[in-house]
Amino acid sequence: VEFGHEVGGLVSGGKDSIWNLHYCVEFGHEVVCLAHLAPPEGTAELDSYMYQTVGSDVVRGIGAALDLPLTISEIRGQPVATESLGYSETKGDEVEDLHVLLTKVMEQHPDVQAVSCGAILSDYQRLRVEHVCGRLGLKVLAFMWKQKQESLLQQMIEGGLDARLVKVACMGLSAKHVGQSILDPTLSSHIFGLGQKWGVHVCGEGGEYESIVVDAPLYKKRVCIEDSEKVVHAEDAMAPVVYLTSSSVQVEAKEWDPSTEVLRAYTSLQYYKDDYPVEDLGGAWAAEASPANGAEPPHSWEPPAAALAGLREVGVLWASPSLDAVSLGISTATAAPDQCGELLRAISAWLEAAGKSLEQVVYLELQVRDLSQFEAVNQVYCTFFSGRPPSRVCIETLLPEGVHLRIRLLGRAPGAEFKNLHVQSISTWAMACIGPYSQATRVEQAVFSAGVLGLVPHSMTFPAPEALGVSGCPSWASQLWLLLRSLTNVLGGIATAWDRVLAAQVYTSVDGAADAVAAAAAAWVQLVYGVELLTAPAQVPRLPKDGEVEINLVCCDGEAAPQAASRGDCRIRVGSQLACLVCAGGSGAGSDQSKLFAVAEAFAGVHAGLVQLGHTWESVVSILVQHSPTTTPSAVAGAAAAAAARAARS
Repeated sequence: VEFGHEVGGLVSGGKDSIWNLHYCVEFGHEVVCLAHLAPPEGTAELDSYMYQTVGSDVVRGIGAALDLPLTISEIRGQPVATESLGYSETKGDEVEDLHVLLTKVMEQHPDVQAVSCGAILSDYQRLRVEHVCGRLGLKVLAFMWKQKQESLLQQMIEGGLDARLVKVACMGLSAKHVGQSILDPTLSSHIFGLGQKWGVHVCGEGGEYESIVVDAPLYKKRVCIEDSEKVVHAEDAMAPVVYLTSSSVQVEAKEWDPSTEVLRAYTSLQYYKDDYPVEDLGGAWAAEASPANGAEPPHSWEPPAAALAGLREVGVLWASPSLDAVSLGISTATAAPDQCGELLRAISAWLEAAGKSLEQVVYLELQVRDLSQFEAVNQVYCTFFSGRPPSRVCIETLLPEGVHLRIRLLGRAPGAEFKNLHVQSISTWAMACIGPYSQATRVEQAVFSAGVLGLVPHSMTFPAPEALGVSGCPSWASQLWLLLRSLTNVLGGIATAWDRVLAAQVYTSVDGAADAVAAAAAAWVQLVYGVELLTAPAQVPRLPKDGEVEINLVCCDGEAAPQAASRGDCRIRVGSQLACLVCAGGSGAGSDQSKLFAVAEAFAGVHAGLVQLGHTWESVVSILVQHSPTTTPSAVAGAAAAAAARAARS
């Protein structure tokens, strides 16, 4: 449960950093201290890529008004590592001043677990705050991230946030606006008008203006700026740069009312329903689950002894076979965390021998024998991936005795264009990736999302089954709703969309519900986006955080949307650079021979589908076989061998 953190508020004194503190309190966290980076003494306006410095002379008053201890550190560095959005520790960079500040905060307040950050739009700032907090083991709470600026500004006004402009630097704002409050209807209407007329960022995210908050619901006292001066920093007839300096700041008593009624829409989930309306899928919600026949127990099996296959390379991608302790010849007598370290070291060496590396991995499927061990396993996993980590799917599967983990990799060829989306901040935008995996990765036109759960983004907890508010829905429906919202925002964040999705891997832990969950997801996407979703449903014993649904997507961009085709039970979507084919085999009920026939039938269908649709096995980079726990591994291995022989002949 993510509620109840002790939080240090990273504040500039501006409206965004102060308003995010109100989100923290509304969501059940306790703000125990404030932290501020100030410009060198005698400097009011500093050329910084990271920090607001105008108004720093008021921040001590804000600390007194909030009645919270305030830690101040000086900005000594310069904007050095500015050539890319990503950041690594850089000596002399102003980002390292944040590390110094937060280190002091943790020394003075050792129970602080998270940092409040007022980031709304800037990836440059967010990534650097996340980098520093990651080094210190702190979470980032950035609840306003990617919210619509018009709604946010209106929300602040309705919440009674008395933010005064202390700097202007855009067309339409001038010295006369400096010192005015956003609570003044004349000023707020003017700012909204600039947004409509010229596309001005109404929250000042483009540097149009900066503010300082003199009163807010959380303030126990009101800040009074008694002596100030307007300074013209740059004369410009169209967009003068003017800022305010203050030499005397006091606080005065007020009637304290810390309530923030305007933020209740988040805790009630109404904000999410307004942002991503719940769709009435009618019969799709009512699809009945088909519980698995429990008469035949699943096999506890050892995989067939076989030489480890090599990497498969097609175009800009390469794929690994399934990799585990048995296939790589390492001990199966170790605990799960130890085996994770040994396995990843062995995989790294195996890749290096093939001229590849873990840094080239763009997507990773992690199968875990027992997800109750996952936190310990993940701590080890973290040490192998940093910087621009791959997207990841994590599921529990019926692995052999002693095999705690199984991993499949997709990687990129050297020189292939690569991007990733890795938002670690807890926000209202989408499920956060707090750890060494990205929400999505892109290799040229191919996009691979992580497995997304149906978590409430701001709390990282699951919604109640009745949260959807639609009668007759199964328990997993509310999770599917928030999952699809998160996936929609992730697709936008990596610059793609639902009409570029090739396939959706749909996992559920609900007995017999795989087809129903996949059908509901497909119906939703069809209804909202007009896209026929190609799904591959699968039931697994358990999902992370004990979720009921997890979905990951494979996409391919291009000038034209992917084309769909089918042959019998085989369906395919073909993009400009990548295609996905899904083929369902028979039920395979009964004897081992009938199961073998069902699996072989699926492989034969894939082969026929490839041929008829104008493709060959040459173009296949990876194949994932999902089979029921009552199907013997020998049946799967036999069918795979037959498919390999057929591929060789063709």
